[in-house]
Amino acid sequence: MVKTTKFSLDGQVVSEIEACKDSICCHYNKPFKLYDVKREFRYKDQRLILRVFWSCDSLPCYKDFHEYKFDNKKRLIEKRELTYNFETKDKKYEKGQWLSAKIGDSTLTEKNIHQYTYTEFDSVKEEKIIVWSKHSDRGENSWTVNYKYDKNKRLVEEIHPGIGPMKLKATWDYDNKGRLIKMNSNLMHGDNEVMEWFYDDRDRVSSVKDGVMTTNYQYDNNDNLIQASTIGNRYKDTVTKYYYNEFKDLIREEVSYANEPPYVKVFEYSYHQE
Repeated sequence: MVKTTKFSLDGQVVSEIEACKDSICCHYNKPFKLYDVKREFRYKDQRLILRVFWSCDSLPCYKDFHEYKFDNKKRLIEKRELTYNFETKDKKYEKGQWLSAKIGDSTLTEKNIHQYTYTEFDSVKEEKIIVWSKHSDRGENSWTVNYKYDKNKRLVEEIHPGIGPMKLKATWDYDNKGRLIKMNSNLMHGDNEVMEWFYDDRDRVSSVKDGVMTTNYQYDNNDNLIQASTIGNRYKDTVTKYYYNEFKDLIREEVSYANEPPYVKVFEYSYHQE
C-alpha cells in the first residue's frame, strides 16, 4: 500500500490517497478489488468536511461524507457521517431480492450523527447519537451517553442507556500519580471487561492486561516504543517491532503472528528546511 498526502500552503491536509491494489472490499455481498481510497478535506466556517471515495474494479463503489462542526472555542460540537452506495452493476440486491440498477447511481444508505455538549473545563459532558440505516426496519434511532469526571478533571464514568434493568457503563481508576490503572466496562453486549495498566520506573506503560490477554511493551533509551508482545490472544500471539530514523520518525513496522514470517510496513518521509 502506498499513501500520498497533499497539504495546503498553511499546512492543512488537502487530500490523502491510499493505493491498495491488492485489497478486497465487498459490495452487495460480492468481492471487488479495492484499487484506491481517496480522502478530500475542506475547511470552511468552523467546519471540516471530509469526503472519502472508495474505488473498486476501477469504478467508485461507495463514498462517505464526514462533516465536523466546531464552536468558537474550537470544540467539536457535531460529527456527521453519510454513506452512499454506488452501483457498479445493472442489478442490486436489496431487502432479499435482486432489483434493476443503473451503473453510477448513488443511494444514501447510512447516517450517523454525534452531537456534543461540554463541561466548564471543556471536557465532553453529554453525547447524543443519532443513527439511521436504509436497510433497517426501525428507521431512525437515538440515545444519549453521559460522562462524569473527578475533582482532578479525569474521566471516571461513561454511562449508556441500559438494557432492561442492566446499567451499561464504563469506569476508570487512577493511582496517586494520576496514572490510569484500571477500566471496568460492560458496554460490549453487557459482558464485563476489565483492563489494567502497569508502569515502569520511568512512568512508561510496561504492560496492559485485558482479560486473559497481556501486552508487554519495550522502549529504547529515547523512550521510543520498539516492541509490543501480546500473549493469551485467542487467535495467535503477536510480536510487533518498530524502527525509527534519526528524527525519531517511524520507518518500519514488523508484525509476526506465532513465529510466522513478519508482515512489514515501510514508511518514507520528505523533509523540508524552514
